[in-house]
Amino acid sequence: WLKLLQVTSGSEVPSAMAQSLSARPFDIVVFGATGFSGKQLSEYLVRNYIADIKLALAGRNQSKLEEVKKKLTDIDSRAASLPLLIGDSQNLQQLLAIAEQTRCVASTAGPYFKYGSLLVEACARSGTSYCDLTGESSWHAMMFNRHEREAAKTGARIVPQCGFDSVPSDIGTFLAAKTFQERFGRGPESVQMFISMRGGGFQGGTVDTVLNELENGAAIARAKKESLNGAPPLPSAGKTKQLWVKGLSWSDEAQRWLVPFFMAPANQPYVARSNGRLGYSSELAYSEAMMVRPFWKALALTGGLATAGLLLFLPPTRWLLQRFVLPAPGQGPSMEECKKASWKALFVAKGGSDRADVTIDAVGDASVISTTCTLAEAAVALSKDAGKLTSPGGVMTAAAAMGDVLLARLQATPLFKIQAVEAGSSSSHSRL
Repeated sequence: WLKLLQVTSGSEVPSAMAQSLSARPFDIVVFGATGFSGKQLSEYLVRNYIADIKLALAGRNQSKLEEVKKKLTDIDSRAASLPLLIGDSQNLQQLLAIAEQTRCVASTAGPYFKYGSLLVEACARSGTSYCDLTGESSWHAMMFNRHEREAAKTGARIVPQCGFDSVPSDIGTFLAAKTFQERFGRGPESVQMFISMRGGGFQGGTVDTVLNELENGAAIARAKKESLNGAPPLPSAGKTKQLWVKGLSWSDEAQRWLVPFFMAPANQPYVARSNGRLGYSSELAYSEAMMVRPFWKALALTGGLATAGLLLFLPPTRWLLQRFVLPAPGQGPSMEECKKASWKALFVAKGGSDRADVTIDAVGDASVISTTCTLAEAAVALSKDAGKLTSPGGVMTAAAAMGDVLLARLQATPLFKIQAVEAGSSSSHSRL
């Protein structure tokens, strides 16, 4: 059955359209299905879940959606019946019409400060769960300030940052804190995350988000400040001090040289929000770093990151990079590059002389393969597994919303090996 739905900008959406979740026609709607990330997400869901979920594709361009569906049909003939929903990210009425038909919206349409806010509003109003792959922590904060109360009232679980930033950091810390609690009967005082990456690349959408934050930083800061008016207080079950790795240093815990991790500005506030909701540590110190050896590689990486940051910060060189070097929105690394890549992370939870370690061993590129998997599994957890979730509605993190349910889903995929290991053992450091 093929259903093509289009709502004109002038139409009204009657409240009667807000159906109970179980009666809604779709489990997951992929919004932004025609972009690079949207295509990857749609393909993942078709390959793995087309027999188990009621899926629909959404975007603003019907012909492009038809093209995506045709390619998905080549993968699985059942995709020929996927419904196509037409909606513009700047049209609240169209977005409400989409949100009210599904249990969960998975959005890949960023940058989210520019294109994502009305969709979150539509989901919060209609009691529809939501996840995306943004790394825009300031925008996440704005969505909490504006929609936390409404989402809590309707039961919508609004979960930004469900890609590589920031699910691995969030779930890894969640498991490390849980393991520490189980072993020692109290919460950890600190968690350090160390990551090593091999190969891969960046999506054009990710680059566009970084450039948008650099070019519109003042406007984003103003909007964030304005959103504080009447905002609810942040949950404070646990407090987190974010520690920032600067420059080059040696870590006895990781047995590697450390350099700043470029995703820490997105991940560290996210983990702090999780601890605020879940309270797995009353006073937690949290930090992230890239681990490298030998020394010359760490030194070269430190210099490379500093140079890249400077070139992106300066408008003339930023324009040259955007024009001739960086991928454009809708572009990304080849699947061959992505499949050859991998990354590994070590989480060290400590309190006094006690320590608990968790490792994540991931197959594939972080920006494409890992992000696609974590976002897809989050969407399935928020829809098909919703009955297993104990969290209330609200604007929250992956660990706070889905916790063990999402952890189990990720562990069940062939793309992630997530486990607690003997603290400081060779298994913690081997192959890192």
